[in-house]
Amino acid sequence: MKHFIVFIILQLCLIGISQSKKELELKRLESIKAIERSNSLLRQTEKSKKAELNTLVIVSKQIKAREELITNINKELVAFQLNIDLLKLSIAKADSDLQVLKADYAKIIYLAQRNRNLNLSFMYILSAGSFSEAYMKMKYVKQYLNYRAIQGDRIVATKNELIHKRSQLIQNYIEKANLMHFKSGEKERLLIEQDERNVLLQKLQKKEDALRAEIKNNEIIAQKLKEEIAKVIAQEAKKSGKTLFDKLTPEEKIVSKDFARNKGKLPWPTEKGEITGFFGEHEHPVLKGIKVNNQGVDITSVKNAIVRSVFGGVVSKVVSIKGANFSVIIRHGNFLTVYSNLSQVTVRNGDKVSIKQQIGVIYSEPGDLSASMQFQIWEELKKQDPQLWLTRK
Repeated sequence: MKHFIVFIILQLCLIGISQSKKELELKRLESIKAIERSNSLLRQTEKSKKAELNTLVIVSKQIKAREELITNINKELVAFQLNIDLLKLSIAKADSDLQVLKADYAKIIYLAQRNRNLNLSFMYILSAGSFSEAYMKMKYVKQYLNYRAIQGDRIVATKNELIHKRSQLIQNYIEKANLMHFKSGEKERLLIEQDERNVLLQKLQKKEDALRAEIKNNEIIAQKLKEEIAKVIAQEAKKSGKTLFDKLTPEEKIVSKDFARNKGKLPWPTEKGEITGFFGEHEHPVLKGIKVNNQGVDITSVKNAIVRSVFGGVVSKVVSIKGANFSVIIRHGNFLTVYSNLSQVTVRNGDKVSIKQQIGVIYSEPGDLSASMQFQIWEELKKQDPQLWLTRK
């Protein structure tokens, strides 16, 4: 009973570690995909004239993703070692069981040879003095033969189990060695990226005046855009003092509810891209003591990237704002999505748009290979964090 309990505990531990390993492997793959996306975009931003700040943000995100990757690799290595240790214990137990089974089987064979009547089953049964005794002897012979067969099967099964577990152990050693080699490469890449970030920081810190001017300009653009959104809300609500939602038709209310239900599931406004400016108030990535307040998120993508609606709705307004090029405001019931810094717009006021429908192209400086846009989500006049609404990549 004690051996059985130990066996069950070992099996449960192995199952638990196996599940943990799978989860860690999935996290490792997610981190690798995030790094690959960053790499692809970095090749574009590094060649751009005005994308140094975006490059810094992307490199910083890449460093964070690689640090998470290395952390997960360390956890995987621990899981591998635990798996190896438990397999060794399991192999030792199976080997011990095999020795016991072989010893028991050897005793059975020895007793059979000593008592030849057991091998001459028919004569053994006929030697009975009565029918009742003959029945008992026949039952005994049957039980003996069954037991011997079972013991033989157990020996074969335990041998196969040992072969399988030893094969698993070898595989674990190989995978662990490969993972350690992979980790070594990732640590080297991390050091290179950290050096690259330091160089970018030093370069940008020399442009403090230009960065401060850019922050001030962005604040002016943000205020103008906020005013345009307020105008849209006021026009839709007909300045009645009621909320926009109260003025919606039954169909528009359904759109509002559908939009709300899709929080965390909305497609990205660009097919490819990385968030390089985060929502809300936060420290400037270069200037110490300076905080920036973002009404939405900045998304950096490739040159001539197509911008698309994240949900079905109606174009409330297409507006041109100095410094932000064209902005498109789309109404989804009492929700608004805003797409700024577009060079080309393919929709007009009042147009109905469907999910993922093209509405324009991101503006990029001449000669640049990357482009950035601003994306916002509003629930009437309450700004939302778009990152919480968009689907995870």
